[in-house]
Amino acid sequence: MHQRPADGVSLVPGLLENSAVAATDRTVFMQWHRGDAPVRYRNYAAITQRWKVTRPHEDAVDELYDLQRDPHETADIAVAHHDVVEQLRSEYDRWFDDVGATRGGRTFDPPTVHLGLDQENPVLLTQNDWRTLDGLEGWRSDGLRGYWRVHVQQNRGTCTTRVRMRQGIPAGTVHLALDETMWSAVLPQGGHVVELTGLTLPVGTSRLEARLQTDADYPGARHGRFIPALYVEVTASV
Repeated sequence: MHQRPADGVSLVPGLLENSAVAATDRTVFMQWHRGDAPVRYRNYAAITQRWKVTRPHEDAVDELYDLQRDPHETADIAVAHHDVVEQLRSEYDRWFDDVGATRGGRTFDPPTVHLGLDQENPVLLTQNDWRTLDGLEGWRSDGLRGYWRVHVQQNRGTCTTRVRMRQGIPAGTVHLALDETMWSAVLPQGGHVVELTGLTLPVGTSRLEARLQTDADYPGARHGRFIPALYVEVTASV
């Protein structure tokens, strides 16, 4: 079996010797993003024992903080230490290229959420785990459309699904679709949760989508009538 090189620094030597782990030269990288794949410099940080370079958005400029003298990060000193910024950004670039290129061509495929396993039942699907369509990014927007990639390993009989919409939306019909199979339930005015029972989920990998079709046109909704669900909770029969 192919062994990939391990990322990070082993803590074992320091633990066995009951001494501090020699990690003073280690740079820790952090990145937060929302979308199908990470974007270079979007909400990133490269952190050493002393320095932290960060950028709130890919179109912003780098900020630099001296964590030893300014642990609360109150003073951006990037202009005064351009060499430090360049060094840490270069390290980040190498890290970004590595994590995107050394884990296979399908590194950024949609995550697969497994349903019906004993280890996690129920399963809560949130917009943090979905993939949007039409190249749009984001969450909690009435105009978005997205799906979850789910996998059912074995037939567990029927399941119960609770679909939660945001509060304050109009009445309509909630549609839960698993590939070409669809279930529906009425969402009354003032409601935001519907429950569908007796669903049989086919074994295999599918695309799951949940959205409300409003009874009348609604500002901000996709095509004026469709609003995505915030959460979908799937409980398999025990």
